[in-house]
Amino acid sequence: AAIEGDSEEEQDISEEGTEETPATTEGDLEEGSAVMVPQDDPLPPQYDDDVVLQACQQEHEEPIQKLLTLARVRELGLVPYWTRSPQGEIRASLSHMDVVASLHETGINSPVFVPDPSTSILSRMRNSTSELRSKASDPSLESVLALSPISRVFRGREYVVLTQEFCNFLNEDWRMFPSYRFACARMLGGCILHNTRNGAAILVNTLEVYGGSRLIDIHRESTRNGKSENSVPNASGSYYDRVLPTSMALGAGFEQRKLIIRTDMFDALVTCSTRLDAAFRGPGSRHSVGPTNHNFTLSSDGDRNSARIYLDKECVQAAHEIAKDINAYRVVVGSANHQLRQLRTAFDDPFTYCLCRGWGPLTSSNVCQPYTIFTIGQNDLAIRGNGHAVGKLFDNIAFEVLKRGEHATLSRETVQSARDSCNDGGDVTKALNAILTQYQDDTGLPILSNKSLNTPLETLANCMSPYLSKGNSSVTHFLTDVLK
Repeated sequence: AAIEGDSEEEQDISEEGTEETPATTEGDLEEGSAVMVPQDDPLPPQYDDDVVLQACQQEHEEPIQKLLTLARVRELGLVPYWTRSPQGEIRASLSHMDVVASLHETGINSPVFVPDPSTSILSRMRNSTSELRSKASDPSLESVLALSPISRVFRGREYVVLTQEFCNFLNEDWRMFPSYRFACARMLGGCILHNTRNGAAILVNTLEVYGGSRLIDIHRESTRNGKSENSVPNASGSYYDRVLPTSMALGAGFEQRKLIIRTDMFDALVTCSTRLDAAFRGPGSRHSVGPTNHNFTLSSDGDRNSARIYLDKECVQAAHEIAKDINAYRVVVGSANHQLRQLRTAFDDPFTYCLCRGWGPLTSSNVCQPYTIFTIGQNDLAIRGNGHAVGKLFDNIAFEVLKRGEHATLSRETVQSARDSCNDGGDVTKALNAILTQYQDDTGLPILSNKSLNTPLETLANCMSPYLSKGNSSVTHFLTDVLK
């Protein structure tokens, strides 16, 4: 980040020449000048954003990275000063405004050029820094990302605001256009939720979409009478058109809350997220893994109306491609079982095996996604015994349904293998025994539309909670390694 002088003669400042230079007086400076330099020397460039970017070697970066750099420099209170090399090059450097002010007080004026603390440069920097800090409760997204402990991972990424066009996209009819089920999961995966009321922000690592009615998803959110609350948005109170991020109770009598993005067509349940803002101090981890969210809550009308959604541009483009594919049946190319939702009921229904779990580009690795009953059998971090056996069973069930559809069957050998691996006589063993009694011969049991098989499978799924919790603790560690 060097700026050439006007001529070699002017640039040739030897140690001897420096001693002969007369002391600079106020009259030697150009009126309004912000630097202490001899009258005959070329003036260094005035302060602007380009000088900061040059000093940070960021002048050729993407626009979003430039914004992040400028926001961080201002928050840290850094200002530029200029040095002259032996070859006469004037170079910009950065230091804290108080350090630069102390350099000025020493009277050094060559070869170090320092802004006068009384001039507009330092004054403007102090004012802008104070203003930025005063707005810490409502910072811009650029400031949030720039000051985030994991700001490095956002280099090169682009985010777009949720416009009316995207709101319409997220409310398209799934019965008329089935591919939108998968496209919506792709679009919201990797998005950023920002509460402009208190400055809190999260990166949505993983989410699951659930249809809003029984006709498009048996696992839709229940709206039966007596339910303590549901996520149906108040149209007059939503910042976006028919799109509302909100928190709601996990269930009647539960204090834990889940985070969802609600539209007229579906709910997107956030199952994994990471707090981005520097203000987060816990308690607990910066990462939230599982059906409840402990570090980002939108329970009041004020918080819901202050929530903003920013979409990852890469995900938006991919979502539009999926929407155009009338034969789409999954969110991404890759492991099918990892695109299944974490469910505990209706294993006899085809909707249970819908591949509609999405994630963002930053956490696309399987080890960064919450475990489900269909993937916990793949965990090799101390998940053994009943958990491992039942996990392998559900993995096999999912594979059969995804591969063979309505012709999928569960073999006796698969169930017997799970039964032999169990080490107690509790509910898991009893449920597996109940399945084994249904075999009349070596013919496999139908999986879909088989209520008799579904009942013990639901019992097994309910027994998996402690194993999923243990497996998800390893996801937190992987997220810490990936997002840093």
